[in-house]
Amino acid sequence: MLEQQGQACVADYVQSTAIGPKRALLERAVAALEALKALRPYDRSIETRRLFCAGRLSIALNRFE
Repeated sequence: MLEQQGQACVADYVQSTAIGPKRALLERAVAALEALKALRPYDRSIETRRLFCAGRLSIALNRFE
């Protein structure tokens, strides 16, 4: 379940044709990947996906320079 929620952010970026912020999806993805990282701390792919989704969330919230 955590894996699927986290992967939803990546899949949305690759497959979505809709433009605009998807705050709820991105927040769920970041939270899920943070929880998954706690369960699998040595899996570097989780941190990579978490950073990607956190970056998308920052853009959606206009939290960037």
